[in-house]
Amino acid sequence: MVAVRACRRKGHKMDFAGFMDAIAPLLTAAEPTQESVRRAWRLLDENRKGHLDIEDLSRAVHNFGLELSVEELRDMVAYCDGNGSGEITFDEFYQMLSRNQ
Repeated sequence: MVAVRACRRKGHKMDFAGFMDAIAPLLTAAEPTQESVRRAWRLLDENRKGHLDIEDLSRAVHNFGLELSVEELRDMVAYCDGNGSGEITFDEFYQMLSRNQ
């Protein structure tokens, strides 16, 4: 709920950095532990597929009341997608959050 409120306070449009700032409160530790990142992951991976794609991110930003273009969502996936699969695995998500601390 903290992340949703932060997103809504900032307006309906947000870039990738703003989105990451909004979900940062979900990471309760000073440094992201796997468990704290997993809590954020579970919010994004609603279907428990084990990976995130553009559709998952689109649903998440919509649920947060945000508007991101398909191009911005593709950029988010590309930024995190270390193996070039077009999807974000938990390990890639964790690595991305860890390097942004």
